[in-house]
Amino acid sequence: MKKFIVGVTGGIGSGKSTVSRLLKKKGFEIIDADDVAREVVKPGTDMLNKIVQHFGKSMLNPDGTLNRKKLASVVFSNESERIYLEDLLHPEIIATIQRRVVESDEKVIIIVIPLLFESGVYKKCDLVVTVSAPVESCIKRIIERDGIDRKEIQKRIDAQKNDKERISKSDIVIENVNKISDLKKKVEEVVVQIRKLMN
Repeated sequence: MKKFIVGVTGGIGSGKSTVSRLLKKKGFEIIDADDVAREVVKPGTDMLNKIVQHFGKSMLNPDGTLNRKKLASVVFSNESERIYLEDLLHPEIIATIQRRVVESDEKVIIIVIPLLFESGVYKKCDLVVTVSAPVESCIKRIIERDGIDRKEIQKRIDAQKNDKERISKSDIVIENVNKISDLKKKVEEVVVQIRKLMN
């Protein structure tokens, strides 16, 4: 069965998760790279062992799970460490996503992945959707969600592709600037487009 793959991407705090939740409510299967990223570093995994070997045991919580916040503050302050971590984890995350796509019985699969273009996954997508939002809105959302300071957030934003690059390679752009009702309308347009392209 030929599967229709939709890639959803966007910068940190742009509202990708909200868009994916709305698409899930429409009945689509969602594969979220952030969920996969958590899965591949669970206690006992080869990936977590490699992270501990490289960054030290201080990266672990008392229960043996990865302290993602602590690791993020290290890697976003040091480019070579960020590149090391990305080179370690991304192939595993991408392989897991691809495996899930193959194993799925669904006709349409939505992959939510921040590094859609950087990873090359966009080449396997039938439709690419970028969620875009003003930087100030993104920063506000991240502060509310994660409780990290502005300086830390800026480092993460700087480490990603900018919206202009993403938008130029996308089929659909969702501007997440106003109310949730506007976002719902835009998601509805994405659903119409998916159905149109499938027929």
